[in-house]
Amino acid sequence: MNVINLSALKGVSVQRVGSKARNLGAMLDQGLPVPPGFVVTVDAFQTFLRGHAAESAETEAEFLAAPIPAQIAAEIAEQYKALQQHAVYAVAVRSSSALEDLNSASFAGQYETFLNVRSLDSVLVQIKRCWYSYFSPVVQNYARNQNISLDSLAMGVLVQGMVDADVSGVIFSKHPVTNDPDEIVINASYGLGEAIVSGLVTPDCFTISKRTGEISRELGLKEVKVLPGPEGTETADTLPEEQEAYSLSDEQVRELAGLTRHIEELQGSAVDLEFAIHDGTIYLLQVRPITT
Repeated sequence: MNVINLSALKGVSVQRVGSKARNLGAMLDQGLPVPPGFVVTVDAFQTFLRGHAAESAETEAEFLAAPIPAQIAAEIAEQYKALQQHAVYAVAVRSSSALEDLNSASFAGQYETFLNVRSLDSVLVQIKRCWYSYFSPVVQNYARNQNISLDSLAMGVLVQGMVDADVSGVIFSKHPVTNDPDEIVINASYGLGEAIVSGLVTPDCFTISKRTGEISRELGLKEVKVLPGPEGTETADTLPEEQEAYSLSDEQVRELAGLTRHIEELQGSAVDLEFAIHDGTIYLLQVRPITT
């Protein structure tokens, strides 16, 4: 099977679907709020690479022009159509390498992510862009510095329903600077999480004591917000009233802290999460161990 639904990953090895998809599938199995999606497996990537056009490609343009094998493309189309039938009309296409989100190396920000993809043709192209990012100089250098071999060609691609986030952010189940295991740290800002993970904004920061539940806050500048465009994303200035207010209520902070503690218990180790909130509902977008 070249394409597997996110809800059907139980018992599927990380070597087949990559760490990002496997972790989210495990959270979905636990009933946690993960957007629906599917993963294009490592097998599909390797089959594509064995095709003459991909194997002989010397440039990115030639690689992207190589056709995805018909059987794989048909399986992707079937899963994408199923998402649309559940009122998912925009997706995020994200790398899910088996060498990603390791305890010793996260590969965070090294591979490609494409947001607000709105057609099957675009999904197919962005899957190939994710595959191509496996060979990028940035990834090769990062792997070399971490003494990690990329010879296994272990790249899956996750296609997941896009959350039109009012607020999004990153959570650490232990303090990322002091390593205090009692303190949960939440960084949050308006719009899509890309603004935070790419360093475009200074987010609000909330620190929560696991022992007492006390919340301390630091207001961020939240200079801009990343929003869905007609396809892809666009950046807009935040309004003065948005900059002057905290992006999360105390109730939301406590709900996120409770979710984080629950996931930390499930994983048996400190975790780094990405989340989005739309119309008051929290969605879990990524789960990975905090790297040492």
